[in-house]
Amino acid sequence: MDLPIMEKEKVHVENISFTYENHLLEAGVLRLDKIHEEISGNKFFKLLRHFDLIQAGCVRKIASFGGAYSNHIAALAAACNALGLESVGIIRGDASAPMSHTLKQAKRYGMVLEFVSRQEYQNKAQLTSAFELKGYYVIPEGGFGLLGASGVQMMYDWIDDSYTDLVCAVGTGTTMAGLVKGAKPHQRVWGVSVLKGYESLTTEMESMLTLDELGRTYTIAHDYHFGGYAKYSKTMLDFMNQVYTQCQLPTDFVYTAKMLFATWDMHRKGLFDEQAKILLVHTGGLQGNKSLAEHALLF
Repeated sequence: MDLPIMEKEKVHVENISFTYENHLLEAGVLRLDKIHEEISGNKFFKLLRHFDLIQAGCVRKIASFGGAYSNHIAALAAACNALGLESVGIIRGDASAPMSHTLKQAKRYGMVLEFVSRQEYQNKAQLTSAFELKGYYVIPEGGFGLLGASGVQMMYDWIDDSYTDLVCAVGTGTTMAGLVKGAKPHQRVWGVSVLKGYESLTTEMESMLTLDELGRTYTIAHDYHFGGYAKYSKTMLDFMNQVYTQCQLPTDFVYTAKMLFATWDMHRKGLFDEQAKILLVHTGGLQGNKSLAEHALLF
């Protein structure tokens, strides 16, 4: 299903040459952030198959899960608004806490926000059942699952077979699973976890793969979370600004900056083959940067 506001023709691969701390990284970047300001990158692809089912079933009410900085929630709110659908965001956290830019944006798109405690949030099956009984189509957190991974495979429409190494940021593992599903035998998929201590990530990602796909080559790096989900440091912000100054490539502090920093560092350490041709998957989410101080970034 194509949403009317999508601009897939803007998606392209651009080459970057970036030097940081005297080490050069050359790579291609799949600019999925160009699709739309909010419904961009992997968010668009992970929603595709769900909206196929929503359209086929003539469903008008959609619900999903997320935290205060969830790009998925922002993207879903914008998509539902474009299609004239009702949307509910089941948000982990305290309703009395200052509202993030992401949640304010979701509200502007008409999404109703229902806050639940962290304990309640752990029982997603019960919450899902409650909303389904009220006639909602419920999308898993972050678009997690086979439907999301199936949509991600469509990214290969823009990925040249000449690339040997594909790198993406990893939250739920769905984007990485989709890339592994579509990878050619000579390609390795690298995932950079943005969460701290997510020990079950590999198992959850692999739950979306077939036995044949489990035999493909993939690696998850766990050392580049910068303190945890949506955490950052001055080093990261300086890195983001240097990337933008040299390459005019905007990144976000939750996902893509961590992915790019990890790729630079792993390349510096010689973890890629000497003849590797690297493709970085820009998964969008730039709207999250608006929660930073006004002059923290140059873009």
